[in-house]
Amino acid sequence: KINSKVSVILPTSNRYHIAKENIENILQQDHKDFEIMVCDDSDLKYHKENSAKFIEFIATHNPKVKYFYTAMFDKEGVKDYGLARARNTGIIEATGQCLVFLDDRMTPSNTNVLTLFSDAIRKTEKVWFFGDKGAHKESFVENFSAIRRSEIVDAGFFCERINKYGGMTKELHGRFSRQNFSFKYMPECLARQLCKSGGWEKK
Repeated sequence: KINSKVSVILPTSNRYHIAKENIENILQQDHKDFEIMVCDDSDLKYHKENSAKFIEFIATHNPKVKYFYTAMFDKEGVKDYGLARARNTGIIEATGQCLVFLDDRMTPSNTNVLTLFSDAIRKTEKVWFFGDKGAHKESFVENFSAIRRSEIVDAGFFCERINKYGGMTKELHGRFSRQNFSFKYMPECLARQLCKSGGWEKK
């Protein structure tokens, strides 16, 4: 058996106001034992302009929230596409055995999402669960999903060689399917978008 602690992995990039709104919403979850891993892949200029107030917000807001700056740059100072690395940092630093992935713009619509995901993970093995984001689509996308931490570590984390928006879901689905994982849609886990989709780097 695994314990019920949930680590919510929240990657963000150039959208501090969205991330803060999401954090405040996640903290309303009725699950008793959880943490929020904020993994910040913002551009350096944006980070310098906003990091102090964002870190202060986290430090004073709730001890459940942890912050990591994950961005990397080449010799010319150009930042790479760091979504996979941000998520992987959250996995590495997580202390919960149940992981819930929520991109910064995706927030729970019901207060029992963490409980539902946690209960499902504890009852099964080698299943990657994903919820409903309002469109009732039963196809797997990892930006609102949950999996057992030990299983994603053993299966190989997120692929950091994917260097642009799109392609990550297909790679994950194929690689995990070859390792005999199944993917289960949980329509009772609901989320809504805090802003429109438009790529990882959009504000």
